[in-house]
Order: sequence, then structure tokens, then C-alpha cells
Amino acid sequence: MNAAQRSSRTVSMAGFELTAGDAVIGQSGTLTVVKPGNGYTFRFSYAFGGASGTLESGDVRQVSHAAGRAVYRWRVPEELAQQIPDALRGTGTMSMAVYSGAEQVGSVQTAFTAYVPPSMAPTASVQVSAVSDNTVVSGWGVCVQGLSRVQYTVTAAGAGGASVQACRFTCGGQTVAGLSGKTAPIAAAGTLIPSAVVTDSRGRSVTAESEAVTVYAYHRPTLAAEVIRCKAGGTAAEDGAYLKVTGTASCASVGGRNTVQVRVRWRPAGGSWSGYTTLVSGAETVVGGGLAADAAYEAEVSAVDTAGGVRTVRQLLPPVSPVTLHLHSGGRGAAFGKRSTGEALECAWPAVFYGDVEVSGGLTLGGQALADALWPVGCVRLTAEDTEPQPSPEGAEWERVDCGMAGIYAWRRIT
Repeated sequence: MNAAQRSSRTVSMAGFELTAGDAVIGQSGTLTVVKPGNGYTFRFSYAFGGASGTLESGDVRQVSHAAGRAVYRWRVPEELAQQIPDALRGTGTMSMAVYSGAEQVGSVQTAFTAYVPPSMAPTASVQVSAVSDNTVVSGWGVCVQGLSRVQYTVTAAGAGGASVQACRFTCGGQTVAGLSGKTAPIAAAGTLIPSAVVTDSRGRSVTAESEAVTVYAYHRPTLAAEVIRCKAGGTAAEDGAYLKVTGTASCASVGGRNTVQVRVRWRPAGGSWSGYTTLVSGAETVVGGGLAADAAYEAEVSAVDTAGGVRTVRQLLPPVSPVTLHLHSGGRGAAFGKRSTGEALECAWPAVFYGDVEVSGGLTLGGQALADALWPVGCVRLTAEDTEPQPSPEGAEWERVDCGMAGIYAWRRIT
């Protein structure tokens, strides 16, 4: 302590001086007394914020003594921390009453600074569970990539009068504010260690971790399919009245909880669908009967897993006798390489366009909207502006995620 600091903390009274060193709350501080000689006794009291008290014999002890100087150690009450809930230190007043025998002959006061010890930090614990809007996945009770969210609850408390001011929960690259809540669907598979950072009113923080969370890998089923016309025995025939279907599918296991079913349905082009027929993955199955040779048919093979994921392959089976151009009745449709089956422009041949193509309506790919195929749920898009990506599929919802690049904004599709 330099001379200027010492003089600001020392007060004189007829040869008496009191100096109070800086003190840590809950620990001991130093009181140094300068006196003109022996024969005096002292009684110490303090005031700190709205708290005050007198140091009893158990709270103060003399550690050195000479005719002109005495040093005491005093215990700084832990209760003083309650007076500074938003600060790491505060200033109080130490008073020394001077006695000659039983008579008080005067008093001396000085300021002291009390510091909140590092041990007075917030405490926190965090509990997590997996939740999902998918009722099947919710029943599994595990966390599934892209289908589950992590729900959390943080139990936290301040120490020494401080209050909890903020909580940040982090899991799988996502950060959520508040003592409870849930993340967006978890995008990556693997083992995650969720954690929460709790900050108190003094600015001190503590990090709490939950038990590890296993995120099971998930993807939509894979499917390879082939459909041909055939006779009743399965022999290939262009004019066959039956369909021979082969569909091979697989799915994400999710720890043995998820399975996949392969099925097929068919219809006259533009007509109504038949019911589904279940297939054995990888095996040939003959279905149908009564298919007209001069009509075009559409077959749809799909793989559906327990979690509700679907992969679909559609195949057009042209009529036996091809036509170059066929007009639909009423003049509202036309077809190239097949018969017209509806009020639309159809083409059974590979198509090549040598000029620009403009579409004012929606585009589909394999029965799925093109925008959904390009930007499925869970994908991340980057933008240069802090606005949701455009164009965006109808009904799509996006959330901001941190990409770690200045001036670049990342958006994850959540619905």
C-alpha cells in the first residue's frame, strides 16, 4: 500500500491510529493500532452496508503487542456478502473505542474493503431428456438424429446473497437461453455432453454438465426398385397383364428399434391407385392381372420405416403399341410417345430442350416438391443477409445457427 492509500485509511486521535487492511469475507483481516503507550484497551465494531456489529472475544485476537503498536486479527463475518449481492467487493467502516481502565476516552474510525471470496460462486446442475414430435420416436425414449430434441432443466442458486442472472444451455452445437427449454432437432449423430453455464449477479459463472446423451443415426430408407410387365408366371412380356416388382430397401437401425417395409401400388396412367401390396425386400413379386396391353400404367414402389420415413420410386409402363402424338378428348391434353391420359402435356420419351425453359408453377421430382428435395428438413443454408433464405419451400421454418464466419448467416430448416 502506498503512502496516499495509507493516509486515506488511517485516522488519528490524540496519538491513536487505526489501520484496517483489506479483508476477504469469511476469512481473517488485520487491524493495526498505533498508541502512545500501554494501559489502554480497545473494543472494535464495524458497519458494512446495512449490517453492523461488535467484535466479541471470539471474533478478534491480538497477534502482536508493543508499547506503541498492537496488531489484531479479526474474522470477517460471511453475512457481509449479503450486503453486496451485485459486487465483488464493498467498503465499510471499522471503529475502535479506546478505554483507559473502565472509562472510554475516545474512538477512532477507518475504512476497510471486504472482498467476496472465490468460493462464493453459483452452483448448478442440469438434467436432460430426449423428446420428439414424432409419436413413434417419442415412445422409443432415445434421441434420434433429426427427429429428437433435447429438453433440459437447470437447477441453480447464487451464493452469499447473489442471484442467478443468466443461463446458457449448449448441446450439439446449439445454444438455448434460460433455466429450462429444449433445442431444435439434433442434426448430428454421436455422443453429446450437454452443458449449462450459469452466471450470477456478481458476474461469476459456473459450468455444469449432464450425463452423456447418445444420438442414434437416422436417415430416410434407401430403395432400389424395378417394375416390368410380365405374364402370370413372371415371364417378361411387353403385353403382359401382370407386373413383376423387385424392391430392395434398408433403413437406419436406431439400436434395433427401426425396421422398413417395402410395398407397391399401381394405376392406369392418370387413374386411381390400387391398394398397397407388401413386398419382401430383394425378392421378385408378381402382382396385378387384367392390365390392358394398349394402356399405359404407373407403378409406385415405396419403402416406409417405423419412424415414418418414406422413399418412393415411380415407373411408367407404356402401352404395347406406341404412338407419336395422341390428343386427349376435349382438346385439353396431349401426349408424345404414349396415349394421353389426362388434361396435361405428357411425354414418354427422353426430352431435350435447346432453349430456355421457364416454369411458373411448382416442380416435382419423384412425387416430391423440388424445393423440398433441394432443401430437406435438417439442411443448412448460408445467406449474406440476416434474413431467412429465399426461395423457401411453402410452410418451411428456419432457425439461425452459428457458423463461425463474420458476415455469413447460417439457417437450419426445422419444418
